[in-house]
Amino acid sequence: MFIVNTLPCRLNVLDPHKQLIEMNSSELKMFKNIPAHNHPKYRIAVEAPRKCGNLKFEKHFFEMYVEPVEDQVDTILIGVSKRNKIEVFLTDPIDFKKSLNGRARVRIAYIKTSKNLHNVTITLKNNEGLQDIYFVHDSENRYLATSAYMDLPDGEYKCSIGSNEIPEIVTKKITLEFGGIYALVIRENHGKIEFFHMYAMAAPNTVNILWLIPQYLFISVAEIFFAIAGLEFAFMQAPKSMKTVTIAGWYLSVAAGNFLVILVTQANFFKSQAHEFFLFAILIIADMMLFLEMASRYRFVQLEADSSIYLFRGEKCPLISGDAGNLYSNDEEEDDGQEKSEIEEKD
Repeated sequence: MFIVNTLPCRLNVLDPHKQLIEMNSSELKMFKNIPAHNHPKYRIAVEAPRKCGNLKFEKHFFEMYVEPVEDQVDTILIGVSKRNKIEVFLTDPIDFKKSLNGRARVRIAYIKTSKNLHNVTITLKNNEGLQDIYFVHDSENRYLATSAYMDLPDGEYKCSIGSNEIPEIVTKKITLEFGGIYALVIRENHGKIEFFHMYAMAAPNTVNILWLIPQYLFISVAEIFFAIAGLEFAFMQAPKSMKTVTIAGWYLSVAAGNFLVILVTQANFFKSQAHEFFLFAILIIADMMLFLEMASRYRFVQLEADSSIYLFRGEKCPLISGDAGNLYSNDEEEDDGQEKSEIEEKD
């Protein structure tokens, strides 16, 4: 859970852990490990001084109850209502899923406390001319408007807020970093933008993509060592009539391993991907122990030589359909071809 203070003064807040804390202006507090089972609701209480910056509260105390949901992160914004009363707003849950293309994700939360502005628009425009516009919904009953997540390229943006009455109320610059998730919180009061702040809800990507090179290198080397040795063993130790079946069994085992990985990842048995990697590591270690036990007991079989072996080596071998005394060699075939070409040239 996140709590944001948009008021221009220090507040006393009773957090979900039933602890009284102080929050400065524009401060964001994050609360972790909030139990969701057997806790129907949590009480959130906020108290502000009678005079808070340029605000004079008629009611300077507010409380609300939040119902926790497992694996859901809520955001609470502390603001002011049109009657100069402190009020707390609950936004939609935060989506921490990052963009697949690495772009920054931005969501706008707009708190309005008056009817002085109509058809408010919030425009984000970068130096390349790319812009995205959010239209604030006009409603007499709703004081909080929240946009959907916008996927934008990283860089510097100019944020402009305008309305029918004032085309350009305020313009500020914001910076989006690669892969970050942001919340832009804006509070309007009597036609003026009194609060404008952007929060990084999830840190941007800081690991360089070049770190993938050694990982792919080790995976490729391991695949080469494993695949070549396994295929050679399956082919050389199988009888003539079973070579194709043995190779098919090899690829079937590979397919079964891939299916197991898909089953574990898609079933979402673990909340953290690190736990999945630990499971795969344990399975690999168990497989290694089983393989060592089987390999120590295995006795290699000396099979009858196959003609395909001699063909690749260029050695002499008995003809498959001929007599054991007749020999076939790639080298002899090449010599016969050269003699025929020399006779043709003499003729």
